[in-house]
Parts: sequence; C-alpha cells; structure tokens
Amino acid sequence: MEWCMKLRQVRWIYVERHSDKWMKMMSVAFTGHRTIRTNKYALSVSLNEEVRFCYENGIRFFYIGCAVGFDMMAAHTVLEQRKQYPDMVLVAVVPYVGQDVYFNKEDKQRYADILRQADKVVVLSEYYYAQCYAHRNDYMISHACRLIAYWDGKSAGGTSYTFNKAQKKKLVIYNLF
Repeated sequence: MEWCMKLRQVRWIYVERHSDKWMKMMSVAFTGHRTIRTNKYALSVSLNEEVRFCYENGIRFFYIGCAVGFDMMAAHTVLEQRKQYPDMVLVAVVPYVGQDVYFNKEDKQRYADILRQADKVVVLSEYYYAQCYAHRNDYMISHACRLIAYWDGKSAGGTSYTFNKAQKKKLVIYNLF
C-alpha cells in the first residue's frame, strides 16, 4: 500500500512540473483589429466555426486581450458557445487597470460584462506603460498553442506584432480576415 502512495506522489510531482505545457496545448489566444472592416456577419460565422473547431480538437482555454473590436467579438463568441460547452474557460488578459478609460459607454459596458463573466481575469499591471499591450500579447502567446486572428496582413501595430510573434513561436494560426 505504501508503494502505491509513493507512486501517486511521484505522478503528482510530474503533473505539477508539466501542467503549464499541458495547459498551453489546450489553449488558444485571439488577436485582431479594433475596427472590423469586413462583413461582420460573415466574420461572426467564421469565428464561431473556428472556436467550435478548436473546442472539438481539445482546446478548453480561450485567452482574450479585452480590446474593443475583434477581442470583444471573440469573447462574446466564447461566452455564447460556453452555454453549449460549459467546460470552455474564458481567460481575460487585461494589460493594466483602467484599460477601458477611453472606451465609449457601450464598449465600457461590454468590457465590464466580459470581465464579470470571464472564468479568470489576469491583470498584468496596475498602471499604463509604453509596452503594456505588447506584454499582454506576449503573455497570451506564451500561454497558447494556437492563435485565431483577424489581421489584414498589412497593418502595423499590436495585431501584426502578435501574429508575427505567434509565427516565430510556431503556433497554429487561423487568420479570419
């Protein structure tokens, strides 16, 4: 009986040491433009299909960066699909406290709803600083094995940065643009 307990302890130590890697293999991050420049309905359909595809292929953790536009659209897609798949986990990654200070009233309400319904909220900084959005994007990429993007392939900025970083890290990328 004692050897059985010892074996369980050894197994648990192994699980603890490798849980980050397993979690990453079950996680996807989102990145996209703040302004949706294509057909919103078609994008919504594609986004729903990709989220469902990820879920059907073992993804359970969905990381969003909480920005206006595609991020919020992705969050609402996950929250809607979570009704059918209750083991979906929405992780909201907030670059700094007060990120929503310049959002319009409607987007502030959406943001608050997303944070309230998220399974986990990760706040990376108490204050804004020059690289806070890049650090948020790095955090999401480092915790995911896939990226669902909405990038035009031309624009510079956070979406481009995240897309290119994900390519360098060899993540599977689905670009819905």
